[in-house]
This record gives sequence, structure tokens and C-alpha cells, in this order.
Amino acid sequence: MRKLMFTTFCFLLITCAHAQQDSAFATVKYKLTHISDTTWPENPQITNYILYLGKNLSSYTNYDRELAMSKGGGNVISGGTISSLGAVAVTATNIPASGARGSSSSQAEMIASMGNIYRKLNEGKMVNMEYTYGQLFAVEDNLPEISWTISQDTKEIMGLQCQKATADFRGRTYEAWFCAALPYMNGPWKLNGLPGLIIEASDTKKEVVFSFVGFENLEEKKPIGISTLASKASPKEFKQYKEALEKDSKAMAGSSVTSGGMITVRGTLAMGADGKPPRFRQMNNPIEKETKKETARGDK
Repeated sequence: MRKLMFTTFCFLLITCAHAQQDSAFATVKYKLTHISDTTWPENPQITNYILYLGKNLSSYTNYDRELAMSKGGGNVISGGTISSLGAVAVTATNIPASGARGSSSSQAEMIASMGNIYRKLNEGKMVNMEYTYGQLFAVEDNLPEISWTISQDTKEIMGLQCQKATADFRGRTYEAWFCAALPYMNGPWKLNGLPGLIIEASDTKKEVVFSFVGFENLEEKKPIGISTLASKASPKEFKQYKEALEKDSKAMAGSSVTSGGMITVRGTLAMGADGKPPRFRQMNNPIEKETKKETARGDK
């Protein structure tokens, strides 16, 4: 097992992502309301995201994290790959400490990249930034092809005339509202492929809701790019690497894990009025639910 782990790790480590840069000419802000724990629907996870639109490259990132980092927000990362657990401070402890990757600027870049989704619009590719066991990966795949059904239903959202479309995607049925006046085949998360920017979207159970916050044309273009600190991998390679590490229980001895990353929990749990520890989300309802067909495609 250790030999497999080492071989896979070395293979992925040397295939680092090539720098790809572009400039964002506009931004779209969304609020994601996600019932991540179906046993506690009254307490959804709420995260703000921002979509940077470039001519050939777009970037979808956690806006709450971006604001916190720009203000020197300390060591708590909320809403991202590593999540805050109530009143407990959560600190990333397994970022590599050797070479350039060990510098504070490199660590900040890795943290800022976790969970980001890039679309290479001119190549028809999508890159998911995954952080697991101290390593950042740029997992590249084809841009998802979503079979949308466009209806005649229309409505106005914050002054924008929008049209309705529906589709089944990654285990959920989505209703989306797109604006043809904003001719960008883009949207929140991995949703794309409509003849206009997706303004709002939600699954039919309302467990995942992307609400529109605002659109802004930038007076000064903002650079966007995929981190060169990430190792490039296909979905199959990343899955094999992560599974190999997860099977090696000794590699995780004495550590706590959230979404594949090691964390250190500090502080004292505040007791509730009833004298019981606070309740934490079970995270039993991920946004993306694999289907047999999509799992097979990812294993190619």
C-alpha cells in the first residue's frame, strides 16, 4: 500500500499545472444556501461565492474566504474545503513545509485555491482545485455537458429578464434562470451551457439554492489564474491517489480529518443551555451526488 501511495504521489507531483492566466472583465456574486445535513434542515450552510468572468478563463471561488484573507482573517477557514466547526478554531496543519511550498505566500495561495472551479472556455475543460493530505491538485476534466430543457417561462430578477431551464445533473434536478442579455455560457458551481449567464438555480427539493447577489462590470480588469503550486491530475488519478492514502490508516494516526485534509482543533466546546455539547452538521447531503453514468465517465 505504501509503495502504491508513493508511486502515485510522485507521478502526480511531477505533473504540476502549467500557469494559465487571464483577466476578469466582470464578476457575478452568488449566495449558496445548502442543506448539508438533512436531519437539521432549519440550519443550512450559507456561503457567498464570486464568479470572475474572463474571455478564456473563469474562476468560481469562495467569496467569504477571499474577504477574510484580504483582511488578514486569521486561521479559521469557513465555507471552504476546511470548514469552521461551531466555536472551535480550525487550523490547516498539513500544508507541505519544504521548498517553495513551505513559504507563507505559498501557503496562502494554496488556501485561496482550495475548492475553486475554473473553466477553460476556449478548451472546453473544467479544473477543480482539490486539497487533500497536504497536497493541492488541479483536477482537470471535460466541461460537463448538461442537457437543459428551456421553457417559455420568464421572470425578472433584480432588473434582469430571465428565462427558465431545467436539467438533471449530478444526481439532482435543477431549475435555472438565465439571462440572454448577458451572453456568457457560465454560472454558479459547475452549472453551465445555457445561452446566457445563469442568474439563479436550485434543485427541486430546495436543498441547494444559488441566489443571485449582483453582477458588476470591472473598471479595471482583475488577473485570474490557476495556481502553479497544484499538481495536475485526471479525475481517475486523483481518486486513486486519495483512496490509497485513505486506506493507509497509519498516515492519519493521531489526526482529525475534514474533507481529506488534516486539521487541528483547538479551544473548548461551549456547552448549550441544556448542558449538552453544541450540535454539528453531519454533512450527509453533498451538493454533488454521483450517478452510475457519471461515475463511469469519471473513471475513463
